[in-house]
Amino acid sequence: MYGDVLNDYLCFAEDIFGEQFAVLRGEIVKFNPESAETTFVAKTLDEWACRLLVEYELLTGYSFAHEWQEQFGPIPSGKRLVPKMPFIFGGKYEVDNFYVLDATKAMGLRADLWQQTRTLPDGARVKITVT
Repeated sequence: MYGDVLNDYLCFAEDIFGEQFAVLRGEIVKFNPESAETTFVAKTLDEWACRLLVEYELLTGYSFAHEWQEQFGPIPSGKRLVPKMPFIFGGKYEVDNFYVLDATKAMGLRADLWQQTRTLPDGARVKITVT
């Protein structure tokens, strides 16, 4: 879905939003499926696990998922919270901007979005067409 962009990544986990944790050149990073950008998380898998235990609310989206579930009910296994208005278009981290979608479909949706927008300059006007 991302072509050669992910060739060097070994994805092994994801948060409630479907952002991937991956090994990249020996370090642990988080891959953003909308922008295909990565952020450094830890130097080793052990360091990542320690950070996850301490910073689980930030790294997993736990608090947000809890808030969403209080309003809309349980999030089934294999599903992720996906923004109705993508973040790259100004979507907000607000409960009402999310819905539940199969994790694999969510990655495909975001990969398609990335493919269509990756060469656009910041601030470009876009027209969203749902097919």
